[in-house]
Amino acid sequence: MDYRVRAQSVAVCIVGDVAPEADPEALAAFALRVGADGIDLRTGLGLPQALVPGNVSRWRRILQTTGLTAPILASQFELTEAAPDPKAVEALVGLADGVGITAVRLIPLTRDTAALAVHVRHLRERFPHVGWMIETTGAWAGETGGLEGAWPSGASEWLWDMAHTLAAGETAVETLDRLGLPRHVHVGHFDAAPLGRRMLPPEMVQEAVQELLRRGYDGAFSGEWLGWPESRRETEVGRSIAALRAFVGS
Repeated sequence: MDYRVRAQSVAVCIVGDVAPEADPEALAAFALRVGADGIDLRTGLGLPQALVPGNVSRWRRILQTTGLTAPILASQFELTEAAPDPKAVEALVGLADGVGITAVRLIPLTRDTAALAVHVRHLRERFPHVGWMIETTGAWAGETGGLEGAWPSGASEWLWDMAHTLAAGETAVETLDRLGLPRHVHVGHFDAAPLGRRMLPPEMVQEAVQELLRRGYDGAFSGEWLGWPESRRETEVGRSIAALRAFVGS
C-alpha cells in the first residue's frame, strides 16, 4: 500500500502539557481548536489536567463525547536498576484502564539493559493487556552522541521521541533499522522553536515521518510543542499541527 494512502488513518495528536494551565475540559477544547485528533494524557507532573484518580471519570466522558483519542498514557514512571514498586504500577494501570488507554510510556534512567529487559518482561507478564513502552530518552540519547548501548531484548515496543535521536546525530533510517517500528512517536519542535528550545529542521522531521509510514507504521504522531507564551500558544500549536499533517499526508 502506498504510504500516503495509509497515512489517511494516522492520528496527529498533542502531548498533554502543551497547554499546561488547562483543566481536562479546557485542554480537550484546546486540542479541538488546534485541529488535533487526540491527546497523550500525562501523569506525575502536577498539572491540573494530568490524569489522576480524581478525574478519571471526567477524562472518560471527555473522550466519549468529543471523539478525541488518548493513544497512550505518557507517564513519568521511571525505570532504574531496582524493580518497580508494585503498588505504583498497579495505580498506573488503574488509571490507564479507567480511561481505556492500552499503552503506557516508561522512562529509562539506567543504561543497564539487562535490568530494563527484566523489568519490562515482568510488567508484561503481570499486565499483558498493557503495551509497555520504553522511550528513547535520558540514558539512550545524549546531546552530542548517538544512543548508548543495545536496546533491551524484552522491550520490542518502544516510544520514539525523534527529537532525542535526530538531534543526537542518528538518522531515522539508522534508528528504525536498529530498533524496528515503534508503538508510538513523539515529534519535537521544528520550523520555529519557542523560548530558545532546540529546533529540528522541518525537512528532517518530514523525512523521518515518511520513513515510518513507508515501513508500515500506523500509530499516532504526537507533538510536544512546549514553551510558547500563552498569547501565541494556540496559533503556533495549530500551525505545527497543520505542518505535521502535511508531512503525514493526511
